[in-house]
Amino acid sequence: MRAILVMIFAKRFNTMLRALLLLVCLSAFSPGYAFNTNFSNFFSHADSAKSGAKNRAAATAKARHGGKVLSVSQSKKDGETVYKVKLLLDSGRIKIVKIKGKS
Repeated sequence: MRAILVMIFAKRFNTMLRALLLLVCLSAFSPGYAFNTNFSNFFSHADSAKSGAKNRAAATAKARHGGKVLSVSQSKKDGETVYKVKLLLDSGRIKIVKIKGKS
């Protein structure tokens, strides 16, 4: 009888030990995951701000000249941000428009 009790206790202890080990591993990786998630959110916010400015430049160029926006590129000139918007006009011509951005 005593041998059966020892075997049951050993199985339960083994199960409890595995569960504890799993919890320790999960808690060890959790802070790193949270840091990486917050850090990536920071960069995705910065990227969305840049793409928002590009979208505004594209909308401005399209409103002024019409046509379809093909691409938008950003550059700095004399400390000012300039967006080059490539448009495909209704006539089939390609036109490049420069839009000044906020510094």
